[in-house]
Order: sequence, then structure tokens, then C-alpha cells
Amino acid sequence: MFLRDGGSSGPVSPAETQSGAPTITSGRYGPFTLEEDDSRHYFAVDLNAGDQVEVTMEFSHDEGDLDIDLVDPNEFSLDSSASITDDETVSVTAETGGEHYITPYAYSGAPNSYELDVRIN
Repeated sequence: MFLRDGGSSGPVSPAETQSGAPTITSGRYGPFTLEEDDSRHYFAVDLNAGDQVEVTMEFSHDEGDLDIDLVDPNEFSLDSSASITDDETVSVTAETGGEHYITPYAYSGAPNSYELDVRIN
């Protein structure tokens, strides 16, 4: 297994719809801001069957509650994280290849900023 060399990310803007999601690789991304309750951002990761992906969304819960989902190419939820503490992590081994989607979202509270740490093995 290996870590795909994505390094630090260049400028990336999250999409507000899944169809417009930018494709990202291993690396750190952000900061991004979710502006209001129930707002969502979308990012795509292109995985092969058997690839492992782990995404940590780093933020301060005291500033606002953020959660995260990871879905497969058929939009089936593979993992989600919705705690009441700082940071959320989702991880999965892809059963099928294709674009999988990382979806950070605001659950409640004030607007909040976050960064993503994406690792693909």
C-alpha cells in the first residue's frame, strides 16, 4: 500500500452540488467556511476498488457544529461522522471504483470554518 502523493493542495473551491464537485487527492485542503445551517460542500475522490480513504475534517465545535458524509458512486452512504466534539473522521475501503463524494455540512449553530485532511492508500 502507498500514500498517493497529493502534498499540500492548491487552490480548490468546494461545490454546492455533487455534480460540480472538484476532484481532490491525498493532501490538506482549506480553510473553507460553511455559512449557514444545513449548507453542504461537495468534493470528489476518484478511487479504485480496494483503495482505502480516510478524511478528517478539522474544526472547532465551539464555533458551530459540522458533520461529514462519505458516499459511493451510486450515492449510497458508506460512512458518516456526527459527533458533538471537535473534528470528524470518515473512512472506508472502496468496494467499487469511481468517484466517491466527501460531503461536509453544517448541522447547527453559527457559520464555521474547516480544513480537510485526505489520505488515500
